Amino acid sequence: MPLPLTASQCQEIVHTLNPREARARARQSASLVGWRQLDETDHHFVYRARASWRSWGELVTVKVHASVVSVESRCSWVTQVFDWGKNSLNCAAFARTFASRDSALQVK
Repeated sequence: MPLPLTASQCQEIVHTLNPREARARARQSASLVGWRQLDETDHHFVYRARASWRSWGELVTVKVHASVVSVESRCSWVTQVFDWGKNSLNCAAFARTFASRDSALQVK
């Protein structure tokens, strides 16, 4: 079976929030960035980012851990090998929005 070559990007944000606050902030940050929520569990969320000239849209997974929130942006189409920086922009926008509410947060 061939490996998928889908373009993707990951980023982590270190935080000092309790799990409930981290989940609430992650949900609010994704909403402010303009993503549509597709799925949610206790520890992760899945969103869809809109299509643009850079990509046909992305699936963004946000995982909330005890002291880290990780965000992964992956092109929706498995055949899309180039994203022209859109996945990086998605991760950076989320990290900036999440961290902007608390100066104690660190973006890795």
